[in-house]
Amino acid sequence: MSSFGDFIALSHTCDVATAKIISREVSDGIIAPGYEPEALDILRKKKGGKYCVLQVRRPRSPSSALLPPRARAGS
Repeated sequence: MSSFGDFIALSHTCDVATAKIISREVSDGIIAPGYEPEALDILRKKKGGKYCVLQVRRPRSPSSALLPPRARAGS
């Protein structure tokens, strides 16, 4: 198996300072719980507009992130 892609994962909202650092790093994408509007503008310019920007929703509680969706629904 070979891996040719690297993603950056953040546990907090991506701010402008972080986006500027990321814009100089080699990576194929980023995943974070949120982005400041100016940070998104910076990241959109990376890789000629082909940089993968993903947003993840935070779980309601840390323990619920470990449960399968069915268990979180209470069924």
